[in-house]
Amino acid sequence: MFAGTCEIHVKFIGKSGHAAYPHQANDMVVAGAQFVNQIQTIVSRNVDPIQSGVVTLGHFSAGTTGNVISGVCQIDGTIRALTQENNLLIQKRVRTIAEGIAHSFDCELEIDLHQGGYYPVENDDNTTEAFINYMKNEDDVIGNEITGGGSSSSGPLKSLLEVCPICGKEFSCNKTYHVYTALAGRRRQYYCSYHCFK
Repeated sequence: MFAGTCEIHVKFIGKSGHAAYPHQANDMVVAGAQFVNQIQTIVSRNVDPIQSGVVTLGHFSAGTTGNVISGVCQIDGTIRALTQENNLLIQKRVRTIAEGIAHSFDCELEIDLHQGGYYPVENDDNTTEAFINYMKNEDDVIGNEITGGGSSSSGPLKSLLEVCPICGKEFSCNKTYHVYTALAGRRRQYYCSYHCFK
């Protein structure tokens, strides 16, 4: 949910031809297949293992029938990364690989890397530290100190509040149905449902 995304749109343009005369064509199925194969090395060989990145190629379209060499290949996908630095690194590698494939197959390339959606959420260290200090030191913040992770039944949220302060209902370890809200006077707390605090 915090990753930045970038759309990948790549088209390799060669020359169609009959399967009986491959030397007169420029097969873009092979070019596209090479692109898909080489893209798999970006995250495994260019991204720091401690960081995160995902390249997905979800659409591959080329050719119309089995005995005609395709002169066009369209490939579409997405990039996801937790930092803008990694997103740009992956974009650069996608472009470099696509250009290299086009050069090696002597074909034309149309490429669009479109980061028009979500940018990664990158918390500022100073702001994060100020927020943590506020939550620890302000008297009007209700809740217990968050402890380190563990199993899914004893994760960080488990230690906040065990019982709803309004209706007295005990929280289960699955808090997906609980609501976290800010009330007047800067009081922050978990409640069972909208009806407990409206």
